[in-house]
Amino acid sequence: MEAQKSAIIGGAGYVGSVLCHSLLKLGHHVTCLDSSIYGNAASISLLFNNSNFYYKNWDLRYPSALENLLMGFDNVIILAGLVGDPITKKYPDLSYSINDLGIINLIDTLDGKDLERVIFVSTCSNYGFIDDGQV
Repeated sequence: MEAQKSAIIGGAGYVGSVLCHSLLKLGHHVTCLDSSIYGNAASISLLFNNSNFYYKNWDLRYPSALENLLMGFDNVIILAGLVGDPITKKYPDLSYSINDLGIINLIDTLDGKDLERVIFVSTCSNYGFIDDGQV
């Protein structure tokens, strides 16, 4: 049986880097797509010599290139986003373009693809705090 191909979007961060290492140990072919907005590609630099690993600097706000990047994938794991209330408040337009529009565009791009699974991992800190009583 051929190894599964998994794409991790936003995968060079804290959770994504651990996930990349773990999936490779399980025999997956892993492609990591990350904009490196935090300059954290060093967290996956040990993987660059692994023949089952591919890294592409890519920004989810521009989904047009995704069609070619994800051909033949079985799984997509979405970890992308500006994380934390301070950064989302400091850069509200950037936060909206990544955490809202970018994720929506990404999911729309994945719709109808022949994928085994799409996993979206998020925390409320991606989007900031809400006022009491707000839904």
